[in-house]
Amino acid sequence: MALDPNQYRLAGGGRQGPGFLKSIVGVIVGTILLIAGFVFSLVFLAILVAVAIVVGGYLWWKTRELRKQLKAQMAQAEAQMRAQAERQQGQPGPPGPREESGGTVIEGEFQRDPPTDR
Repeated sequence: MALDPNQYRLAGGGRQGPGFLKSIVGVIVGTILLIAGFVFSLVFLAILVAVAIVVGGYLWWKTRELRKQLKAQMAQAEAQMRAQAERQQGQPGPPGPREESGGTVIEGEFQRDPPTDR
């Protein structure tokens, strides 16, 4: 039985797989490309971190006056609250729970106990 030329070509043409030398070169080239990819990613990451530090420093520097203003406002508000608390020392506080109602407040719900005949 004669082989068809197309079948011979599809079967690999009688050639063997890549030689030992080609396999070694492929492994070396793959390793070099892998190392180059790692180096590139590290350089990219270093640049990204440097840009983040520069942008963060710029924002921190530009908002320093705003932080001073907020700190002064907080101190002023705290002083006002202290003064108000000192003024209210002699006045009665907010009303507490009423005992005369005959009920119990549990988590915001009012429950009235039924009257007991004693």
